[in-house]
Amino acid sequence: MAVAKTCFVNAMARVGASFVTPFSYGTLVFAAAYDPAFYGMRQDAITYLGTAIILTVALRFALREAQLKKPVPRPPSSL
Repeated sequence: MAVAKTCFVNAMARVGASFVTPFSYGTLVFAAAYDPAFYGMRQDAITYLGTAIILTVALRFALREAQLKKPVPRPPSSL
């Protein structure tokens, strides 16, 4: 958990919160995946729908940010 929180704080420092926050909902996806493994619970259709929505939105944000990101010009070398 400490490593996950460190990665989350590092991501927040590097990019805006509007980009990182949708990915924090990914913990719900992992929790839904761990339920059958540890507790033997079966997932219902609402869980799968929610998982699809979370992954779709996260992918859309990632693609949008990749398109909006402009290349950073390199400074001239001083050699």
